[in-house]
Amino acid sequence: MSGRELALAVAEPRNELVVLNALQRPEAWAGVLDHDPMAAAKARGIEKQRELLAAEGGAVGVDDMAQALHVSRQAVDKRRRAGKLLALPRGGHRWLFPAWQVARGRTLPGLEDVLAALAGRDPWSQLIFFLAPDRRLSNRSPLQALRTGDLAAVIRAAERFGEQGLD
Repeated sequence: MSGRELALAVAEPRNELVVLNALQRPEAWAGVLDHDPMAAAKARGIEKQRELLAAEGGAVGVDDMAQALHVSRQAVDKRRRAGKLLALPRGGHRWLFPAWQVARGRTLPGLEDVLAALAGRDPWSQLIFFLAPDRRLSNRSPLQALRTGDLAAVIRAAERFGEQGLD
């Protein structure tokens, strides 16, 4: 990599993004697959995570979420542990919160009810549920449907999330 390319790769905020940035260059793959045949799939997974976190306004840390909700860091963590806020593990005891959960200093109306319907699902699956178009919701994402007040339909979709076929 050139010095400029290396500087851009290293400037990424998370270590795995540094590696992903570097691995996007074809010459970086020479020998990598010899050591880990799943390396390309892992890199695609990291890129997909980055896309999901960037969608709909990005993701923020606990301090920014606390500020957006006008509450303490402890209150944010309490909501996270209670399943009332969606949080993605960032490593250690750190979390990223999708910013779209908050509007005008409050959580999105209906969010807690939908998260309750998704209880037991891992956070990444929950994030995918909110962002992916759903045929049960006229190809809108559950987030789009929730924003228009279609809570009952979103809850039904959440309860059926992962099932094969349609109603």
